Amino acid sequence: MTAQVSDKLINEHPRVDFGDLRLYGIIAGDIRPSCDWPKPFRLPTPPSPPANVATCSAWWRGYIATFRLNPDGTLDHLQYEYSLSLKEWVPQPVNDRLTGDFWLDMRPHFDGKRTYVLFRDGHVVEDHDQWYMQPDG
Repeated sequence: MTAQVSDKLINEHPRVDFGDLRLYGIIAGDIRPSCDWPKPFRLPTPPSPPANVATCSAWWRGYIATFRLNPDGTLDHLQYEYSLSLKEWVPQPVNDRLTGDFWLDMRPHFDGKRTYVLFRDGHVVEDHDQWYMQPDG
């Protein structure tokens, strides 16, 4: 599979540092290796791409999403961006607050080791010991 472009994550939280990790998805449910393939978290506003959106194997979903981790630990979905060409992108503002329990799929690059960042009741869990690191191998 072609390496995917990460989503954008603006981190305004004063006590959570993701270092070189990038956001590659939001997961609902159990992320342990013993479970089936994790299911994506359903965003409140679904994507609505324009008819003339360009296709590229680097963004197989057809968009790049932008999120903001707020100082209070909540996560907002700000927008989708659709490519009309490699130089022209069209935004779709959404401004949704994510609620419930979910995980951020964070990695240093597409093929990198995953770190799953836990959110409970729509707030980031600051304790790294409650995050899940993909085992080696």
